Amino acid sequence: PPSPPIYPPTPPLYPPSPPLYPPSPPLYPPHRHRFDCYTTAN
Repeated sequence: PPSPPIYPPTPPLYPPSPPLYPPSPPLYPPHRHRFDCYTTAN
């Protein structure tokens, strides 16, 4: 009969590497006073 495997399947040595850096957040938050800016610009 076929000989059974001596060792079970080896698991991956390392888990999938996570991204080194998280997605960079926007440097500036969304402008809240767009209306004021438009009014001042005009």
